Amino acid sequence: MLIDEIDKADPDVPNNLLVPLGSLQFTVPEVPKPITADPDPERYPLIVITTNEER
Repeated sequence: MLIDEIDKADPDVPNNLLVPLGSLQFTVPEVPKPITADPDPERYPLIVITTNEER
């Protein structure tokens, strides 16, 4: 997963990502059930977050 230039997002976005990234689960209003990543450490998702340090 790539989260590009997080520093340009609303200030509450980084904090709001802590629970979904920590639990490997998030919800999408249009999808009836939560989306969950595989908890197997060998298949753990790679998450890359970039910033330009503008804030």
